[in-house]
Amino acid sequence: MRDAEALLEPYGVVGLTEGKDEPGAVALNLEISDMGKLAMFFAVLLLVVASLAIYITMTQIVFSQQRQIGVTRAVGYGRNSITTHYLGYGLILGVVGGVIGVVCGYLLSLLFIHIYAGIFDLPLIEASLYWTITAAALGVGVVFSIIGALVPARHAVTMKPAEAMRTEAGISLGIARHHTHPGLAARLGLPGWLRITFRNIQRNRRRTALTILGVVATLSLLVTATGGKDSLDHGLEKYLYGVLRWDMAVAFSGPVGPDVLARVRAMKGVTAGEKAIDVPARLTAGGASVDVQVQAYKDDTVMHGSYPTKGSAAQPGPGEIILNRGITRKVPVKLGDSVTIRTSLGSLDFKTAGFAAEPFGGVCYVNLRYLQSIAGADVFNVVFAKVVPGARETVAAELRAIPGAFQVVTKSGILKVFEGLVSAIKTLFWIFYVMAFFMGFAILFSMITVNLMERRREIGTIRTLGAGKTRIFSFLTVETVTVVIVALIPGIFLGYFLEWLLIEKVVSSDRLVPDTVISGVTIAVIVIASLAVMVLSELPSIRLLWRMDLAGVTKERAD
Repeated sequence: MRDAEALLEPYGVVGLTEGKDEPGAVALNLEISDMGKLAMFFAVLLLVVASLAIYITMTQIVFSQQRQIGVTRAVGYGRNSITTHYLGYGLILGVVGGVIGVVCGYLLSLLFIHIYAGIFDLPLIEASLYWTITAAALGVGVVFSIIGALVPARHAVTMKPAEAMRTEAGISLGIARHHTHPGLAARLGLPGWLRITFRNIQRNRRRTALTILGVVATLSLLVTATGGKDSLDHGLEKYLYGVLRWDMAVAFSGPVGPDVLARVRAMKGVTAGEKAIDVPARLTAGGASVDVQVQAYKDDTVMHGSYPTKGSAAQPGPGEIILNRGITRKVPVKLGDSVTIRTSLGSLDFKTAGFAAEPFGGVCYVNLRYLQSIAGADVFNVVFAKVVPGARETVAAELRAIPGAFQVVTKSGILKVFEGLVSAIKTLFWIFYVMAFFMGFAILFSMITVNLMERRREIGTIRTLGAGKTRIFSFLTVETVTVVIVALIPGIFLGYFLEWLLIEKVVSSDRLVPDTVISGVTIAVIVIASLAVMVLSELPSIRLLWRMDLAGVTKERAD
């Protein structure tokens, strides 16, 4: 390759590329690499949240059996026997749930592989099961199930049997006080059912804290998945309608002059035309190099939008260059550094005047007049045009008929290409969103079910005293919604941080640099969906509470 490069140097060769570095191969490899990083990020994130959910649920289950543990200890069973029982309980749930999860995960992978292959028309479809990841997932599931059962069980068995049988699940006996002061709810004059609501939230702080923690984890998952999709949508829209402000572009095999620009402007249906230079090049700085496209526009261009980063120049001056911010991931270059650009005109040195915050990289910008002064003439090789909608096909045909024109590009064609590139990633985001939604529903459903069922004696007593179903449903719903509202802000902020981590550290590369954004509509949908899920999660448990035997529950309370 070095010999061939030396032989072809007189003919304007910029650089040689191996097959693995061919643009199509690079694009597919980058796509697969991004998919792998996304999959690993969400796999770890989902595993962490699932482990937390397992621990919370197991903790709630064991605490709900605190009275039974007290009775068991009172009739002679030792602490080790009870602890071993719950260890086996957690082990069985961890193994059974882990096996079901592995089977479901493998089936979901088959579904996604077929979707992915269909997007890129890949001829070969093969699914693999990585035993190391499978073993890790099973191991983590079992470990957290055991820990979730062990910690509360050890806490319960250390309590005195009489204390464990007398107190509500998860609540230790406090110091008796002869004089009490009215709480905030009473001082505000709230009705009795609202006082019960806030009393229940404060009474079992362990249960409330674990529920809030589960809601925060669920919200963070939903925000991360939907926010990542919003970032890709924003990046695509920013590039197509913010950076590229032309409708059509015609590229020529060699330099052309003002007469060609005048011909394009005179075409029927063309409302504006502008000259530019676009050439392939190799950028070198700090001992590293990367292939780029060097583009040069007029200083007052209306065909290209500028998005300079803080402290960067909006337009490059003579001898200056503006780089896409993603290029720093491959080439160590800072503001003010000198870089070398090798083009068909030879090697040129430029001073870095700034960086552009564009979502798609691989492009750098220089001054048009500066390049033309080096060439010694008003020449260019690209003409951009704005076209009325009804005349695009006609104008495209006329552009192809210009002597020397070898490529006509339309914005609609670029849109189709980029939609194909990001559609697979967006599909993955949708899959993770659905998984996060159902995982969140499972977390909330299990926690609410345990919370309500462990309070059946309390609710039975209140119903016996004359409270109606509507009143009980009201204070339970307000209690649940209050927990969600408390968890909203930390959940959304944690999700946004995870989204930033995903976009900036996982997805971003020298070719793809989207902004971290999340729309207000997405936040509103997540908030409404979370409140709806919480209310729906109550219904099965409340239905069971309506059917319970009040006499039996009241007698059980008295016992």
